[in-house]
Amino acid sequence: MTGTPNLLTGTPDGSGLIEEVLRMVHLSSAVFLRGEFAAPWAFASLGPRECAEALCPGAERLVLFHIVVEGRCQVRVESGESASLGPGEAVVLPYGDRHVMGHPRETEAVPIANLLPPRPWGAPPIVRQGKGGAPTRILCGYLHCEDLLFQPLLKALPPLIHVQPATRAGAELLRASARYALEETPTWRAAGLTARLPELLLVECLREYVSALPQARTGWLAALRDPIVGHALMLLHASPAESWTVPRLARSLAVSRSVLGERFAAVLGQPPMRYLSQWRLQLAAHLLRTTAETMPEIAGRVGYESEAAFSRAFKRGVGEPPASWRTKSRGTAIDRTG
Repeated sequence: MTGTPNLLTGTPDGSGLIEEVLRMVHLSSAVFLRGEFAAPWAFASLGPRECAEALCPGAERLVLFHIVVEGRCQVRVESGESASLGPGEAVVLPYGDRHVMGHPRETEAVPIANLLPPRPWGAPPIVRQGKGGAPTRILCGYLHCEDLLFQPLLKALPPLIHVQPATRAGAELLRASARYALEETPTWRAAGLTARLPELLLVECLREYVSALPQARTGWLAALRDPIVGHALMLLHASPAESWTVPRLARSLAVSRSVLGERFAAVLGQPPMRYLSQWRLQLAAHLLRTTAETMPEIAGRVGYESEAAFSRAFKRGVGEPPASWRTKSRGTAIDRTG
């Protein structure tokens, strides 16, 4: 090929795909914690299972994020990754890993369980710690994640994401959103926009993270910025039921099949059609869980020509037929309203 089509001349905007993927994995707002600290201070979090049990009993896992509204702090996870945060910056912990948070870094950490007020909590609890020094105010968001089935986003994330908005306006947006959440979430059972604020904040955090990724980075979020893979993902997500093949996808992008395959392998570590198969099953799981559509209807919506072909693919990917998975998933769903 001698030219580059208009489709590939810019960096794709992956915000819509981030929101879609988060919706498919059933992220939902669970808990807000507010931190009000005065240096020196530091706390050690619970482990992933203990955190889920304490904050959202019945949940398998939680996605955590912390936004600094005022002051500074450091965050370090057990695997060694760390970040220093200032006002308007955030960290996302996709797997809820055990971590230490505080200021300054050398302060001895107190177990978070020792700082939480006694349960039950009639409203989002406030955690206070410190000895009267420089203040730090933090919004600690906890989101319930029901599953990671075939999920290309959360599986590909590092254990700690440091979100540093590239502009002052971006930082102020995070701070303003956090302040609004603190002021407008007086009870667990918030409704409307307030109930979705943790999800919206997480989307904004991930969007800022994607915008700052170096070109050499790999994984699903990095793929959103790739001129070839990013636009391919947009096409596949927009029309998952289409009869996609590698040649057809390559033609739609005006690139060769070899270039398409090479970019997918380099950025995502898998061929385009394997990614599509996984995404179709993720969509199918979403429809099985949230709709009353029949098996033939779901099969058609996610790109399978017959119910039998869909059932075989689902069983191969999940380990059980879609009908029994639907029954099981609905029977084990937990109350997400807190």
